[in-house]
Amino acid sequence: MQKAGGVNVSKYDSILNKYPIPSTIKEEIRKELEKLNVTKKVATDIVERCYRTYLANLMEPGEAAGIVAAQSIGEPGTQMSLPYNEKIIIKEGEIIKPVEIGRLVDESIEKYGCKSIRDSEVCEVDGLYVLSLDQDEKVHWKRVLSCIRHRAPEKLISIRTRSGRKIVATPYHSFVVRSNNRITPVKGSELKTGDRIPVVKHMPANCIESVDISEYVSHEYIVNDLEIMPKGGKSLPRELELDFESGYFLGVYLAEGHSTKYFISVSNMNKEVQERVRKFAEKLNLNVGEYDNFSGFAKSHDIRIYSSLLSDFVRQFGKTSKEKKLPSFVFNSDPEFVRGLLQGYFDGDGNINVARKMIRIYSSSKELIDGIALLLSRFGIFSVKRRMKSQYGLVISFRYAELFADRIGSSIAEKRKKLLNLKSSKKIIYDAVDMIPSIATVFIEATRKLNYLTARKFTRKQKIGRATLLRHLDNMDSIAKSQNLNVEELEILRRAVNSDVVWDEIVGIREIECSDSYVYDISVEGLETFMTFDGIITHNTMRTFHYAGVAEIDVTLGLPRLIEILDVRKNPSTPLMTIRLTEEYAKNRKKAREVANRIEATYILDIADVSTDIRNLVIIVNPDEKALRRKGLTVEEIRKKIEKSLKTE
Repeated sequence: MQKAGGVNVSKYDSILNKYPIPSTIKEEIRKELEKLNVTKKVATDIVERCYRTYLANLMEPGEAAGIVAAQSIGEPGTQMSLPYNEKIIIKEGEIIKPVEIGRLVDESIEKYGCKSIRDSEVCEVDGLYVLSLDQDEKVHWKRVLSCIRHRAPEKLISIRTRSGRKIVATPYHSFVVRSNNRITPVKGSELKTGDRIPVVKHMPANCIESVDISEYVSHEYIVNDLEIMPKGGKSLPRELELDFESGYFLGVYLAEGHSTKYFISVSNMNKEVQERVRKFAEKLNLNVGEYDNFSGFAKSHDIRIYSSLLSDFVRQFGKTSKEKKLPSFVFNSDPEFVRGLLQGYFDGDGNINVARKMIRIYSSSKELIDGIALLLSRFGIFSVKRRMKSQYGLVISFRYAELFADRIGSSIAEKRKKLLNLKSSKKIIYDAVDMIPSIATVFIEATRKLNYLTARKFTRKQKIGRATLLRHLDNMDSIAKSQNLNVEELEILRRAVNSDVVWDEIVGIREIECSDSYVYDISVEGLETFMTFDGIITHNTMRTFHYAGVAEIDVTLGLPRLIEILDVRKNPSTPLMTIRLTEEYAKNRKKAREVANRIEATYILDIADVSTDIRNLVIIVNPDEKALRRKGLTVEEIRKKIEKSLKTE
């Protein structure tokens, strides 16, 4: 596999492109050919055979394929999606931007066309990426394979988390939880308060170092390769360098600035902030006017930068406090620009409360607060969202004070001193937000192997805070190294503590009316997860709805599934079928369970603990009473089955 213009190119592409095979199947064939490294002649024969098999087995949506329903191949489920206005984060080329999922899907279908599958419209897309969570609990940019549109149901569910995040979805939309130290899908209708879903605390980005001003202004200007010029007034460089100075100025503008047709005004009494604003204007060779302002509650100092062109550009950030927002290029900007913008914004509007151990900001604009929360994740800083009357706020725990001071900092001496005091705080405070679920069993096993008595107070069902886990993990690492022990549980704990997400507790779930005609989803490579603008990681149900919440099932899809079906294999790797029950059984859970028990394979380990007494050559079977009741079995039935299989009396 070689790269041409940043795109992976295979020597087999010229062969594959001759055949109208769906791109997802084509990609699997390409991967197998790359592994085999066959000649082009052999590759042509293989692709030709695959194509003939594909044509011979095309089927109508919903038509059964052997004992496996067409749903097993991976066509969309019904009404398992997000409403039109739910925003997601996408990367297209060099730009990272939030976009309403409905707008994205509708425009993709209009541009590329779609295929109707049952009640869904599916559109294959290219060049789009979303942030996706993998089993290593790291967030990566993954390719969007297709966009999906369904008819909307009557009801949706609204989920609210402890950190103030929200998401609206259909009841059958799939989310992910952390279960048995794995990322596991679960239907929204099965979630309950107290469950924890992932919210991104670290957002990777491929950074841009400048932005073309001509693409972000509303009026016509004279533009050449180097400059952009208004009809009257001073010109600006066409490419604005996204460095710390420009970021700081725009951050201060977001906090305490407003724009008119002819100038930008920033109000701030701090000398350090004023000096940075002057330096930015001087860098662009723009005229500045300064005035003391007595019109508010207290005296202020206004700095005006006179430039109709710059004023036009900064209006992308909003003109008034309620309109403030972050334009799309900010999310993918150079880290120094992002650092400057966040520092300028917090220097203007931020408050550091050492006594309450927090950093906080408030704004009249929810869109701005949501954007700032996302930008903080560029540096691995997680914030909690708050609402106070007409104000929207962010609160950053003192646990992130050291990271905030090192990566963002402040130009104001008084705030730098408070940050130093905050990051020096050693008092342990219970953190109800950043708790890691499904980790205590592994943690306790590690303490047992290392004889680490300090942490023996934890129970197996307990959630453990990230800070607490990190403290104990450091101690256990030291013990393991000193005793030259290889404790595999430590690696699982390390993965959990270094996760790119916070497992945010659900504090509210309510049903709401759906006013849209359609709901939307996207299919993503890998685990099929993607991130909303609010940072919540959700899950595409296109190929996994029927198995949501069943961690042990790894469903075969795409080409391998087609091969299993077309070959009519006696033992497919995931032998699954959908069975429609008659009305008598479909409406009675107990009777439906009886049917399932009669056809389901039950093994001894499903219903009992088995151990071996080597000395006396005896196998000991201890039945699990709850499992027996669930399966509708008795101890006597088990005894007879074992005797029959062993052919003993």
